[in-house]
Amino acid sequence: MRLHAMPQRFIWSGLQTYYDVIQLIEDIKNGNNHHIDKDFDFDIFAYSIGGFLAQILKLTNYKGYFEKTKVCLFCSGATFNRLSPVSKFILDSQANVALYSYLVEHFDKMLERDSVLRHYIQDGHTEGKTFSAMLDYQKMRKFREKQLKKYEQQIYAISLAKDEVIPSFEIMNTLKGAYREIDIRMDEMDFEYDYIHENPFPTNVSNSQQVDESFDKVFEKVCEFFNESIAK
Repeated sequence: MRLHAMPQRFIWSGLQTYYDVIQLIEDIKNGNNHHIDKDFDFDIFAYSIGGFLAQILKLTNYKGYFEKTKVCLFCSGATFNRLSPVSKFILDSQANVALYSYLVEHFDKMLERDSVLRHYIQDGHTEGKTFSAMLDYQKMRKFREKQLKKYEQQIYAISLAKDEVIPSFEIMNTLKGAYREIDIRMDEMDFEYDYIHENPFPTNVSNSQQVDESFDKVFEKVCEFFNESIAK
């Protein structure tokens, strides 16, 4: 209901989270966290819409904080207009229509009317430009693909064959580029039990051993990626 009434909340909450992550990193680098060394390195594992944020963080690379960061995307990686989020667990159809209308169909007009939003999206804020590039597959494609190409060795995606919210082929279209010139590694997996995007590892099933084995296989791939050395 809140998104349906004011779809720009998607942008403001996303920017809030983006700056919260930056603030956390800077607090640690300033020695304000007694549990993490200020010269720490970090990688990101992101699932679903969290991957949307992770991509913006990585591609923006604010103050070089994410230069060495590897990003592993699970069930994520496609542009916003290639998602199908209508689900009782995510968005109802009315909220989805409102979001799509605002962020894809009429976004340029909305920026003209809202000077504060325009400031954060267009006026020299790289995170806003990157956010815009992740909204519509057709718009700003060259900019988006140039950034993805730059970090192709540091991004890895795992998709699920039966994922209907963020389908494998849409993840591939975004991450590998329209002409497949981006060498981002991507693995499509499938499990021998019923699963959905919102619940890839269900706990209320009889064949729980299969679920555990699938979970282990996914995170073995994640750990292998994080432990690989990046070619110079």
